[in-house]
Amino acid sequence: MVQLPPPTIAYLYQSGLDHIRQAYAAAAGALENAAREAKAASLDYASSGKDDSVYEFEDGHPVLISSTQHELDSARVEVAYSVRAIREAFVISSFHYWEKWARSITKQSGRNDTFDVLRRKMSINYEVHEQLCGLNHLTNLLKHGTGAAYHARQLATTRPDLFLRLPEGDDGWILKMTDETVQEAFAIISGSGPK
Repeated sequence: MVQLPPPTIAYLYQSGLDHIRQAYAAAAGALENAAREAKAASLDYASSGKDDSVYEFEDGHPVLISSTQHELDSARVEVAYSVRAIREAFVISSFHYWEKWARSITKQSGRNDTFDVLRRKMSINYEVHEQLCGLNHLTNLLKHGTGAAYHARQLATTRPDLFLRLPEGDDGWILKMTDETVQEAFAIISGSGPK
């Protein structure tokens, strides 16, 4: 098997990450446009003074059946959820990109080759970003949710700024998921492998 020269390995690693960044930029840009359009449509309709709400009565109480304003507001919420989902997906994707490379470079692909093993082996030949452990915790928290209380507590000790509400016991946390969080994940991955 031919061993690639270090500059080629670095180029392949960094350019692969660049492709992930570009995909995120395209997806995030499209969703940000959709969010602006949904907000504008909702505000325009609200300021028009129109109200086409249709109600039916059940047990003497009005129940909303249809409303343009409600539909426009719902569209805004759906876009906001989509923006968050895209951000989460690209944080997870970037970490898994590193993990795949780490397993390939270190030839550590067994069941017992945990993140700590991969990080330690990678650090023998490459600089590993100081925040890579935090990104591992964030990725596991995003993937496993309430089943990742350990990761939530660990992340909260080093990065409380990533939470809207800090963990209390084994649940109760709310993560912030901003564009800056995604960009930081990309920077961590870029700084944790061949350069």
